[in-house]
Amino acid sequence: MDSNAQAQIKPKGQPDTKGAPAKEGGVRPVDIVTVDRVELKGKFYPSTRPDAPCVMMLHALGESSSNKEWTNFAKKLQEKGYAVLTFDFRGHGDSTTVQPGMPANVQKGQQPVRGFWDETLNQQNVKGYVATKRPTEIRHEQFSTNYWTVLCNDIAAAKAFLDQQPDCDASNLVLIGAEDGATLGALWLNSEFHRFRFLQPAAGFPKGALDVQNPEGLAASACVWLTISPKLGTSKSVISVPRMLEKPGKQYKVPMVFYYGEGDSKGGDLAKSCEKFLALKDKKDISPKAVKIDGAEKLAGKKLLLESLSTSGQILKFLENTAGTRPAPKTRKPADDNFYWQFTDTTNVNRQIVARKKGSSVPEFAGYSTFLK
Repeated sequence: MDSNAQAQIKPKGQPDTKGAPAKEGGVRPVDIVTVDRVELKGKFYPSTRPDAPCVMMLHALGESSSNKEWTNFAKKLQEKGYAVLTFDFRGHGDSTTVQPGMPANVQKGQQPVRGFWDETLNQQNVKGYVATKRPTEIRHEQFSTNYWTVLCNDIAAAKAFLDQQPDCDASNLVLIGAEDGATLGALWLNSEFHRFRFLQPAAGFPKGALDVQNPEGLAASACVWLTISPKLGTSKSVISVPRMLEKPGKQYKVPMVFYYGEGDSKGGDLAKSCEKFLALKDKKDISPKAVKIDGAEKLAGKKLLLESLSTSGQILKFLENTAGTRPAPKTRKPADDNFYWQFTDTTNVNRQIVARKKGSSVPEFAGYSTFLK
């Protein structure tokens, strides 16, 4: 590693979210560094309203965020007043660079610099690492079948980026995902409903307590899933998507819609099972819906956004009736609080794990497989 390597490593929890000035059309490229030092490349479409809902778009795994259907719809959302973030997941598109880290060198008096390859999950599940070799690039073809849930760290870093933007309200977050990108978004959203701010000691709580009445997932105001998938990446494991969305969709009533092509029987069956399982009893609430796109035949994911189909218009109408209609706590400054994930493990033991340390703007590194159900 060259002598400049250490200077290129960003301090933990302080992602580089600087972007170039906005290009024509109000779009600017952005760089987002994840907690495990992956350099994500994205585009931010700012709104003219400081209180605008933020839309995060999650492309299908194996693809990228630069396809025309994705970028065209991002522009449509921006024209309607939304702030939009698109980005490439790690190992996809332009998000292939990692800050590898540097082990200590006692002879040279060098202190260790933590990087991508210092996370055990990365060492074990991304091909290319050996003790004497730390590659600076990764591609999704190198990922093992158990690695895909780790990409939720990319979504967490993207949300941290939106938290810092003055021209949108990250407490009013819309998720739009395609195929297994939607599945990954659903997984991350489930984890956010298990993440709580730690309240400092006060009367009645001498040791402090978690703010369990206000999970971080309340920032989500709506979800749009385009042919959501029961699998992630190259994994053959089947995920129970309805169960994974039970807490966000059924308990906390996040409005969501599942789109599928009229000739896509598998996509339709999953969408309908989600609608049935997540149905809300109170008619005043917006129950999750499975929506068939006429004329789409077996088209899936981003292809449902083709100009010849009605999907884009339907999504815009859905968001007009949902985004910003649910009360949510305003996003706090990143350095304000400590956060914990709280969940029941496979042995039915209630566990609490540090999710974000005070002074950090991004959650701690995690495998996220805990939240698959």
